[in-house]
Amino acid sequence: MATGANWNVELREMLMLGGSLALGQVTRVGFAVVSVIMMGWISVQALAAGALVNSVVLLLFLSCSGVLQGISPLLGLELEAGQYSWINRVMLHGVIVAAGLTAFSALILIGLPLLLSLNGQPESVLREARLYVWVLIPGFFPALWLMGLRYLLASVGKVFWLNLIQIVGVMVGIGGNYLLAFGYWGFPALGLMGIGLSTSLVNGLILVVMLLFLKWSPQWAGLAGVGWPRPVEADLLRRILRIGGPIGVVLFVETALFAAAHAMIGYIGVEALAAHAIAMQLFYFVIIVPVGLSQAATARVALAIGRYSKQNLLHSASAATLIAFVFVGIIGGGMFFQAEWLVGLVLGYQRELNPLIIERAVSFTRIAALTQGLSGMVIVLAGIARGYQDTASAMLYVLVGYWGIGLGCAAILAFGFRMEGEGIWWGMTAGFAFSLLSLIGRLFHMNKRIKAQFGDGDVVASRAGGPG
Repeated sequence: MATGANWNVELREMLMLGGSLALGQVTRVGFAVVSVIMMGWISVQALAAGALVNSVVLLLFLSCSGVLQGISPLLGLELEAGQYSWINRVMLHGVIVAAGLTAFSALILIGLPLLLSLNGQPESVLREARLYVWVLIPGFFPALWLMGLRYLLASVGKVFWLNLIQIVGVMVGIGGNYLLAFGYWGFPALGLMGIGLSTSLVNGLILVVMLLFLKWSPQWAGLAGVGWPRPVEADLLRRILRIGGPIGVVLFVETALFAAAHAMIGYIGVEALAAHAIAMQLFYFVIIVPVGLSQAATARVALAIGRYSKQNLLHSASAATLIAFVFVGIIGGGMFFQAEWLVGLVLGYQRELNPLIIERAVSFTRIAALTQGLSGMVIVLAGIARGYQDTASAMLYVLVGYWGIGLGCAAILAFGFRMEGEGIWWGMTAGFAFSLLSLIGRLFHMNKRIKAQFGDGDVVASRAGGPG
């Protein structure tokens, strides 16, 4: 068997799919950044309200999309066998999960202005937040189900059209923000509410166009999750939630870790807080690629399991690991040796101001060079574990690593050893290191089990544990 050729093919497939998925993530982040910039053009109150609401929306969306990712391994199991009726059942039940998550998130968002009022936010900010929340809610389900379609298309390595439709949609959304927020070409000037309305309309538009594209596709017509399953299978819903629930918890914990670190640095001082914000902007930007690669790893590993091929499985896992290691190594070196230039790039025209902020931001960025490397590897290895349908162990390692080791070390180093902001960054780094080592050990154990199951062969004779 041409092992070298197979390895090269898998490496190329992983690079293409991971890069395409990362491009989709960059598009979403870019739209969010442009929207925040436009909020600042409206008013200080609009920017404050928009930032507060968006932080909660981001936390909810990431957690919900993680839960919905439970459909991805189930799709990969049967795509190779051509079990399209099973895929359709999975996608339809994914719609039920997405609808339930949307309802849960909507309740939280509706109550958000009340929570902000209890936190002492001024009435001018609360008024903007109330209107913004109500126009954002209708766009939550379309955005969430687009992630479901992304998982479907990632499973077969076909995300080009999704990315193209999304890029065009984002461009339309930026124009819609401008027209509805500031009232050009006869449109009313709705301010922050206009940005929220534009966001929801664009999410819905992208979803409709994507569903039409799938409907006209001879291969994927009827598999996009349109309609209601008859009958509703409680066992299938439980399988999606059992796989996806821990993923949602992991994403929630990771987002909450950075929020807790942000709060801790706030006790140190304004300069440290500003410097931390600069370093985090760089961190969030470079981590987009491992997020896309992790989704590709989940899809490719699940597809290899669907083929019941040991060689394909090991090639998929090792290719994702190698690509992640090379990427975070190159990025880490760039962040460490070019920290001053990167900080100046983020500050833009303000780079000559606040030398203390610049100095601390450079220090944080150099630590973040290691932090992003460990975090990126954790994200990708967790994606491989999701392909194995092993999500509970990853959730446990992340919970202990991020909140036990990470925040514990951050507090001790920052305030006990008086390392301040640097101590918080080193603490988070320790948490990522623990989670990474734990995941490596878990994957080694799983690979040994798989090798024992296959023996000396490559493909097992019987298909155990099918869809049911």
